[in-house]
Amino acid sequence: MTTINQQMSNILDTAKSIGDFKMLMRVVEAAGLEDTLKTQGPFTVFAPTDEAFRNLPTGQLDEWLRDPSKLRSIVTYHIVDRKITENEFHRLTADKRTPTVPTMQGTSVMLKTHGTLSKTMFVNDAKVIKADIETSNGVIHIIDRVLEPAPTTPAATTQQVKSETAAPTPETTTPSVSTTPAPQTTTRNESTTTTTTTTTNPPNTTS
Repeated sequence: MTTINQQMSNILDTAKSIGDFKMLMRVVEAAGLEDTLKTQGPFTVFAPTDEAFRNLPTGQLDEWLRDPSKLRSIVTYHIVDRKITENEFHRLTADKRTPTVPTMQGTSVMLKTHGTLSKTMFVNDAKVIKADIETSNGVIHIIDRVLEPAPTTPAATTQQVKSETAAPTPETTTPSVSTTPAPQTTTRNESTTTTTTTTTNPPNTTS
């Protein structure tokens, strides 16, 4: 069982006090995750700034806000159900490894670092611009863009659907070849034979 540090604020209150997470707080509230970030943990939250939300395509955020299921998927994709500090992050990505860690959304994010001496932390393609903001129920890493889970379409399911919905291939019937010989027409050429009969009269005997 994890002991929560009562001297620190929880993730939600800490994020609110920073002042650069107005949009993040809006989507957390709309997704119904306020209580989760207040009382449970420990969590790692990859927190996009307000600037990151402003850089989304026009209308994208409004579209998410109209779809609670999609919005919750987006928000929980930024939360890992374990505490990953900066030191742990670098340990996991040592020797150019790019490990993946599962999020509360169900799919994973990839951790990686770039650089040699001063290594920059990345989550997928989002840059960590400030790490290790400690809270009573986890840690916050500030990132410069909003993470979006990739659409999941299991290959096996897709193949099954294709198989079930494919139109049956019509059978090609090859006409049977009759083995009965076709009637043949035979022209008979009859030759005409002329028979010559020679009659020999007996000799006339005179008495």
